Amino acid sequence: MHSLLPTISLLLIFLATGVRVMVNNDSTNPIEKSDKIVAITEGNRWYPEDRLNLKNLLQRYWENVSSATSASSNSKYRKIKAMISPHAGLQYSGATAAYGFYPLSKLADGGIKYERVIVIGPSHYYPLQNQLAHPVGTLYKTPLGNIAIDQQAIKQLTSLRPDLFTGDDTPFYREHSVDNQIPFIQYSLKYDFKIIPLIMGHSNLHTIKEMAKTLSLLMKNKGDNTLIIISSDFTHYGSNFGFTPFTKNVEENLKKLDYEVAQTIQNFALEKFYSFEQDKAQTVCGHGPITLLMAMSNAAETEVVINHYETSGRLSQDFSLSVSYFSILFFPKETAEYTLTDTEKKLLLKIARKNLEEKILRGKILSSKEVEKEFGKIPDNLLAKRGGFVTLNIGHDLRGCIGEIFPSRPLIDVVLARSIDSALNDTRFHPVKADELSEITIEISVLTPPRSVPSYNDIIIGKHGVVLTKGVHGAVFLPQVASEQGWDLPTTLAHLSQKAGLHPHAWQEDTSFQVFEAIVFNEDGMK
Repeated sequence: MHSLLPTISLLLIFLATGVRVMVNNDSTNPIEKSDKIVAITEGNRWYPEDRLNLKNLLQRYWENVSSATSASSNSKYRKIKAMISPHAGLQYSGATAAYGFYPLSKLADGGIKYERVIVIGPSHYYPLQNQLAHPVGTLYKTPLGNIAIDQQAIKQLTSLRPDLFTGDDTPFYREHSVDNQIPFIQYSLKYDFKIIPLIMGHSNLHTIKEMAKTLSLLMKNKGDNTLIIISSDFTHYGSNFGFTPFTKNVEENLKKLDYEVAQTIQNFALEKFYSFEQDKAQTVCGHGPITLLMAMSNAAETEVVINHYETSGRLSQDFSLSVSYFSILFFPKETAEYTLTDTEKKLLLKIARKNLEEKILRGKILSSKEVEKEFGKIPDNLLAKRGGFVTLNIGHDLRGCIGEIFPSRPLIDVVLARSIDSALNDTRFHPVKADELSEITIEISVLTPPRSVPSYNDIIIGKHGVVLTKGVHGAVFLPQVASEQGWDLPTTLAHLSQKAGLHPHAWQEDTSFQVFEAIVFNEDGMK
């Protein structure tokens, strides 16, 4: 792991040879004589051992998130099905982790509670192959107290698949991947709940799918009241990790690589993500648990949102050795239709126009504060995380079009960034010049989250935008493209295949499709 992170004390590991029963006067759950407590060995924790110091640190993280999200404080907090959370030392990844757990505390304040939390982390130290280890103890201990382990549920798992689930407290004495999540859970959910801590060994894809089936059976009755937390850091860059695919523009290239991997998760491209283990995600330590979560999730019913991103390299100002962190949230897909008022559409177009003029005429990009100063308070609808494209046209001719499909950041930020990209960074065209600004018409497409479809026959021309994926190749068309060109479905998919660098008939086999819809508006139509 990262050399900047806390050092593991091997001596204490060797002393931990059995279940250790301890008394904690601050325990959340009272200790009975029959209880066996599971806890990481002191000295191996990657967070403060002192209860008060730990609470104060978590409180600071909560305050940071509260301050950073104050602009959208009136937004409704949605119930979370699952999350991917980092597990490095708290001084590095704690702030990012808090972005996932802070909404849980707000949900609890609103009366939304979970009965069970399943925490799955990778095994960094204990040898496990095609198995998940669970504790045999009854309570899990941290400085914030004890949590009851759901042994009844664990018995169901082991009775269903004893070959996949093995009972052993030993892996938990040293493993930080699970342990680092527990204080965040305790601080967020200040009510009674049970946990199932699981440590996962390296597993093949067939076994992971079998694990997913078993866990899904457990959650069949309590699915709505179960939260799944996957513990994982992302790219480990540097010679110490044996991973240096680039040596220049490291911060920029790391972000590009990390988002490519994260968007594969958003895309529910299970096989593609799993195959990354030998390539781009080879240093994603929670590769197996993330694959397991993807296998458990119903893509058609789940929305995946990138909530926060950070690197230890940026925090330490040293990218010779860097670990990447994401907070990624899985939500039930909203059934309510997302709409924009005419006032909001006009505002987005005005902001995009002003941003273009500032960049091309004066060489600067509008900041969020400058946007609010110029246009007033930004409506909550424009602060919602949405995918979007900005298209520039001169007459009937395309002049530039760049966007992002997945809802990873506020819509206003998408429009600010992609309006500039469409003008200056669309490699199909030379950069827009100042004397062209008056001729350009700006069009904005606000996207619904993509969803997988079983077959290309489910694609509706004129309604659906299409994401085509075949192996490492992929391409996208917005909903209006086919209609504007007068294409039928086969012609659309042939052109989309060619856009992806494939043969025109490649779409006919071994190809996956996602569809999305769009709210499309432009300056001509909003005058």
